[in-house]
Amino acid sequence: MATISLKVQKRGVPTKEINQQRKAGKVPAVLYGKNQASQPLFVDEVVFGKVYQTAGESSLVDLIIDDGQPIKALIYDVQKDPVTDKITHVDFYQIDMSKPFTFTIPLVFVGEAKAIKELEGTLIKSLDEVEISCLPNDLIHEIEADISSLETFEDTIWVKDLKVPETITIKTDLEETVASVAPPHVEAAPAAEEAAGAEEGQGVKEGEEAPAEPKEDSAAPKTKENKKEKK
Repeated sequence: MATISLKVQKRGVPTKEINQQRKAGKVPAVLYGKNQASQPLFVDEVVFGKVYQTAGESSLVDLIIDDGQPIKALIYDVQKDPVTDKITHVDFYQIDMSKPFTFTIPLVFVGEAKAIKELEGTLIKSLDEVEISCLPNDLIHEIEADISSLETFEDTIWVKDLKVPETITIKTDLEETVASVAPPHVEAAPAAEEAAGAEEGQGVKEGEEAPAEPKEDSAAPKTKENKKEKK
C-alpha cells in the first residue's frame, strides 16, 4: 500500500484562537505515544477527511509536523459533532516500528454464496472486524472473508477460516462465527391460518378454568457507556 502523508501544525494549550481556527477549517488534534508527552496539533479538516477515508484506523500515516521529519502514526480516534457530523477532534498515536502491536482490522466480504444465489438465503454477518497482532510494517488495511464456501444453510465461516499472511496473528477467538446464511422466511399457508383462527375462536369451555397468564420477567439491568472527553 502506498505511503499516506498528512501535514499538521503545532498548537499551544490553551489556544485562545481555537474557535477562529475551527472557522478557518482547522481541527484540533493530539499526538500520543508511549513514554512521551502528548503534543497538541491542528489539522486541515478537508485534507484530513480525504486521508481518513483512505487510511481509516487500520493504516499507518506519515505525520509531518511543521515540515519536520515524518512520524509513523495511526489515526487512533476521531470525534464528530452528533448534529452536523463534522470532525471536531482527532487523536493520533505514534508507533514504535520495532515492536508488534495489536490492531483492529475491518473485514471485507467477497465472493458469491450458493446458499444466497440459488437458495435465496440472507447473509448474516456476525463480525465486521477482527483483532490482529503484527509488526507495524506488516500491517494490512483489511482482511477478505470469502463467502463462496456458504453452499447450504448449515455452512459457517469461522475466524479460523480467514486467510492472513504468516507475519500476522489473529487475536480474536478463532471459534467465533464470521458469517452464515439464514433460510428465507416462509409464510404460513392460508389453510393453516384458518385452522389456527378456528381454534382460537373456541375459547374456554364451560366448567374449565382459563390458563394462568404468564408472569413478566424482572427488567434486565441497565448499563452505562463511559465516554472519553477530549480537550
